[in-house]
Amino acid sequence: MAASDSFARIFFHFHHKHFNLMVGACKDAIGKFPADPSFKLYHSLALILTNRLEEGVNDLEGLTHENDIKLACTIALMYAHKFLGVASRELFVKLDIQMKEYRKSAEAHDFYNSAFVLITLNKSEKALDYAEKAISLKSDGEFSSLKGWILLTLKTLGKHNASNIKAIFSKALQDNPKDLLAILGVTECCLYLSEFREALSLINQAVVKFTSTSLPLLEKIKVHFAAQDWDQTLEAINRFSSADYELLYGTKYEILISLCHSQDHKATCSGIRRFSDLARKFEPNNTAVILEASRLFSKVSAKRESILNETIAMLEGVMQTNIDSAELVVELGNQYLLLGRTKEAVRLFKSATKIDEGYFDAFLGLSVCEFMENGQSQQLFKQIQYLLELKDASNSLALHLLQAKAADSSVEALSHLKVIFDIKTHLLQANYYSEKYLINLDPDFTLDVIREYLQHATTNKQVLEHALELANVVAKACPSLSEAVYLQAKLQHLKGDSISALRTLETMANMSEAASSEAGLLMAQIQVNKGQFDRASQSLEACMSSNFKIRENPMCHYITALVDKHSGNYGDAIKALSTALTLMNITVKNNDVSLIDKASIYVELIDTLNIVGQSDEAQKILEEATQDLQGTPEEARILLLSADNLVVRGNIQGTLELLGKIGKGESCYKEARMKMADMFLTNRRDKHAFLEVYQDFVKEQPSAESYVLLGDACMKILEPDDALQNYEKALKENPNDLFLMRKMGKALVQTHYFNRAVEYYKKSIKEVKDPELTLQLADLYLNLREYEKGELLLLDELDEEHRKSMAEDINDLLYQAKLYSLLAEIQEKSGNFTFAVKSLKDAMDCQMRVRKRYALEQNVASEEIDRQLVDISLKLGEMAISMKSNEQAVSYYKEGLTVSPNNTSILVALAKLYMQMNYLELCQQTCAIILRIDQDNEAASVLMADIAFRKVDFDMALFHFTQLVSKQPCNWDALIRLIEISRRLGTIQECEHYVVVAEEKCANPLKEAGLLYSKAYFQWHSGNLNAALKNFNQVRQDPEYGSNALYNMIEICLNPDGEMLAEQFMDSDDIEYRDSS
Repeated sequence: MAASDSFARIFFHFHHKHFNLMVGACKDAIGKFPADPSFKLYHSLALILTNRLEEGVNDLEGLTHENDIKLACTIALMYAHKFLGVASRELFVKLDIQMKEYRKSAEAHDFYNSAFVLITLNKSEKALDYAEKAISLKSDGEFSSLKGWILLTLKTLGKHNASNIKAIFSKALQDNPKDLLAILGVTECCLYLSEFREALSLINQAVVKFTSTSLPLLEKIKVHFAAQDWDQTLEAINRFSSADYELLYGTKYEILISLCHSQDHKATCSGIRRFSDLARKFEPNNTAVILEASRLFSKVSAKRESILNETIAMLEGVMQTNIDSAELVVELGNQYLLLGRTKEAVRLFKSATKIDEGYFDAFLGLSVCEFMENGQSQQLFKQIQYLLELKDASNSLALHLLQAKAADSSVEALSHLKVIFDIKTHLLQANYYSEKYLINLDPDFTLDVIREYLQHATTNKQVLEHALELANVVAKACPSLSEAVYLQAKLQHLKGDSISALRTLETMANMSEAASSEAGLLMAQIQVNKGQFDRASQSLEACMSSNFKIRENPMCHYITALVDKHSGNYGDAIKALSTALTLMNITVKNNDVSLIDKASIYVELIDTLNIVGQSDEAQKILEEATQDLQGTPEEARILLLSADNLVVRGNIQGTLELLGKIGKGESCYKEARMKMADMFLTNRRDKHAFLEVYQDFVKEQPSAESYVLLGDACMKILEPDDALQNYEKALKENPNDLFLMRKMGKALVQTHYFNRAVEYYKKSIKEVKDPELTLQLADLYLNLREYEKGELLLLDELDEEHRKSMAEDINDLLYQAKLYSLLAEIQEKSGNFTFAVKSLKDAMDCQMRVRKRYALEQNVASEEIDRQLVDISLKLGEMAISMKSNEQAVSYYKEGLTVSPNNTSILVALAKLYMQMNYLELCQQTCAIILRIDQDNEAASVLMADIAFRKVDFDMALFHFTQLVSKQPCNWDALIRLIEISRRLGTIQECEHYVVVAEEKCANPLKEAGLLYSKAYFQWHSGNLNAALKNFNQVRQDPEYGSNALYNMIEICLNPDGEMLAEQFMDSDDIEYRDSS
């Protein structure tokens, strides 16, 4: 083992704060390299870090005259004496003079060792200065490697970026490819940059290359864990024997995997006990190891009592030898708080204040206990004011959450939650998935923040997005944390993304019974919102049968009420809603339900009472709701939805009076005024009053938003010039607003100012280079039939996008796909089919790449991307058919089916193409697939009948057409074919029933060309020639049936007796062709 490998091992243990293992590693290095005084220096530092200060100082004093470490020893001595509490000013003056003298003559290695001393003593900024001084004196890979690690330490403080640090480690490896510390540094940088493949490749090579040390394997565990590859992490851990110190590292990751992924609570508890034993064995008296591990495990414990009991036992074990540690006492108090044991927590927090009278976290803990016991009290207000005066207040997320919970209004609460969101996201973005990431995430705390968001969340997009972003992060970091997944689904539902919500809920099927019940309840709520009341009822029954406690959830009664209301059982609905409201007032104190849910219950109860005529009771509930939700974002919803109920019942005047009571200072003022404006226009046809509302907005606040609203109002009453003037004023207020620029362009097009629109788009694109404006201009060129200009614009943009595409950003790929699709449309319109096909293929390629990226990075399939790929494959197929390339068209359709195997549009197109190519067996197989997916598919049924007809299997063809016409009496093509087959089978009179039914179902039987042609065709073959001629004559000018009608009239006139003399000279294929035309 080289000296650099020994140093790497020493640094690794220091980096993970395993100082006893660091002492052992130093002793091993001294034994292997007794002539190198650096390792004796590191050993002295390790003794100081393990609180063996006197031993460390004695060793250092004996090393002050050694070359290469004189300066480093002097610096270490200065700090060690401070730790010992030495008050001799003369000693420090002497050491300071000595340090300055040594600095003048020190060699590069001495500066290097000094840098290491300073980083071990948590002086990273100074350490960086010394490392750079060493490099300036001598370019050495080891020096660069240490500099890289110092910069990584500073990066966690928000300074320096990983790419630049990676370059420093790479330079160190150029000097010495066997520098293990540099290899570990590059791997660490790769993790920060999410370059997991490169990290794994590097560390795998190191595992093979450095067989005498376990450091590469320990780093490999971290790499697999960062990539959330749980199985590989466990496999790497299992390579260590039970006696190795490495298990101290490995066991911690086993516990984290159990907590975050598998939720095996028994294994977690035994793992924590095993870790505690290993820590006592390998890191005796190292309180920091126990404290940090206990804190980490408790934060991802999901407040499980069995796990918290183990983490508390860890802390209590070390408290006996650390009775003066306020930090330890406060952490113990925090964990008792997680268990809900506030009395023990209060006792501990008070003890901490006696140890350290100004300890912020102890006073914060007492304030949290006050809130948990007494809610928003005067005492709590005083405590918060005191906390705000302490120096650590501004960056305390827990204090901001406490302020949000104690806030008097939603606006104040949301401002504190926004601070938490900003700080939390910044911290998480600065780290990869690791122990530190989980500490910063603090899943239990973050879930508490999300629940508080739900107390104030409305349909406000940003509030919901922030809450959902936090839920997404927690659910991804801890996929087995059922509450995180549930809240993620709930927020997706609140945002209106029911598809994603249902997909998320499906992942909860294998979780705990309680979690599955909650998921089932939310699923029922989504089904109700989608109008699937029967399914919702089934989901509710399944929830209640699997978990009886679900009846204590107010949402269970709320959803039951909605199902009853839909069924007309208004009495049961009112009873269920009243129960829900009672339970809501109990559970809302525990943050178990959202403000939106509470408002929804009020609204439904008011509406149902109004339906059954209990208007007095409804008014009483409305007053209660208004008072209960006063000052919250949901107050507006109560008033506005109550106004909607009055509108439905025709009480326009009452609605206007209710909305008119809402003053300017209230949050729902603008929405109420806009609703009034709509009523003036829709119900009273008063354009002047409608417009006046929006003009008042401009007078009250002449902002860009007000001008846009007035412009939209002008467009609504067909005053385009006034609308354009207001959009221009909005742009003057906010000239760089992309939304306004796009809106202005669209308005110019809608008002037919095409030349102005073209010039406007050109000017705007030069100013802001907005992709959407480019697409709008190209679309305008297409509609104006200026194909050459549109093509040139898009080709120029694609050339520029191609240069930028090296990064392969998803948004860039989506933009390129839109450009290619629009280019293909322009090329097709201009008759350039070959290039149009190429452009569509390029569009499909971009969309395919986006689809793969979505699947890999976000672990979801985008339905919108799939839909666009299907559309492109259909278009390519149509173009190939028009270019007489049927086989190529088949290929395009099959490519679309790889994206969406059950897409009936593609399957129908493919079946029709097979029919056209006379591949009857393939057509029949494809139709069978379609009918399995959609039993009532008209196109497939017609094709199946056509196949039977072509095979001269008239009985089967008759069956298919009879089935189709029975379901769709007005399907004229099917009816005509049914009449033709019946004629051939000699059962023409049986068709009269279908003709009569079609005439009854037809909306306009006197003018519908399909019906008249069908009647004529039946009358012709039934011998009623005059009636047939009359009806055929009525459809002669129809574009679909006219030519056949004229042909049939000629045939009737030439051969009134119906003797098809010419048929004896025609073969069967000719007859079939004529009949199927």
